[in-house]
Amino acid sequence: EVFTNGQERPVLLVIEDNNDVVAYLTSILRKEYQVEVAKNGQDGIDQALKNIPDIIITDIMMPEKDGYEVCETLKTDERTSHIPIIMLTAKATEADRLTGLKTGADDYLMKPFNKEELFVRLEKLLELRRKLQARYALAADPLQKLMPEEPSLDERFLEKIRQIIEEKIDDADLDIAYLCEKV
Repeated sequence: EVFTNGQERPVLLVIEDNNDVVAYLTSILRKEYQVEVAKNGQDGIDQALKNIPDIIITDIMMPEKDGYEVCETLKTDERTSHIPIIMLTAKATEADRLTGLKTGADDYLMKPFNKEELFVRLEKLLELRRKLQARYALAADPLQKLMPEEPSLDERFLEKIRQIIEEKIDDADLDIAYLCEKV
């Protein structure tokens, strides 16, 4: 697979003002990712808009613009709204996590973080992005109608629910309990 940089390694933008965290992230990620670094939120926004990375890790507490502003800016710009963003922070409250998710963050990782967990989260977000890209590419392809894709588990489940409802739409016994039993 070829990524934004035209290579096989995805471009990962790390937006972080702490040099120790940057050094650690770069050291563990450079074999699997082409790591680019921004030292503050505004620089991160500028780099993301210029280079369109494949995935972003951003700290929350930074000078110029914080991680919430970075996330909200990038997720509301059509050039960068598709880029998965992981917010990395020492702030542990539920309100902080909700704020991050409301600004469009795709994932949230607490400092100190487990290296293996970071790798899994990065890979899962990139995998999800690849699946969405493939689905949109197929949907735009006129030949797709001739060669339909195998429905996903979610699509088959929803189709089963739709069929049950259509079969019993006029039946007074159609309620949540009945639907749950049939599904």
